[in-house]
Amino acid sequence: SINKKKISVRGQIDRVDQVSAHEFAIWDYKTGSTYGYPAHRPFDRGKVLQHALYAAAAEQLLRKQADPESRVTSAGYFFTGTKGEGERVSHERKALAPFQEILSDLLDLLHSGAFVHTPDSAACTFCDYKTVCGGSEEASTQAKMKLGENEILEPYRKLQASKL
Repeated sequence: SINKKKISVRGQIDRVDQVSAHEFAIWDYKTGSTYGYPAHRPFDRGKVLQHALYAAAAEQLLRKQADPESRVTSAGYFFTGTKGEGERVSHERKALAPFQEILSDLLDLLHSGAFVHTPDSAACTFCDYKTVCGGSEEASTQAKMKLGENEILEPYRKLQASKL
């Protein structure tokens, strides 16, 4: 359950395309490659949220400021740099539906004070904090051990088991 405290989030929606009378597509530009944005997992187990957050915010703003019938029908990433080669990863509205539940699970983790190391050592490849956690092997071993023990980490286990 989402705590009722206010949360401040900053960001800038890069592009809003009107696709029909009341329907819009949201795009976020990325200069790197598509690595980390799997097309088959719209939220990559809770690690990729920006497109869904922007879609929710844009829909509210469009309804309030332009057209009360506005609806965001898709949101995604446009990889504009040479590494991304102009590729796009987009998700339709139906695929974005679990966003509130995923966000709630992540906020529950934060509220509990749980900041979990990834059990996937490959995710540590570009991390600047290896000296803090002991490096990818130690961190992922510790994370795997702790995941099964602590009930506070149930939202995290749920996200890890997700196909989203």
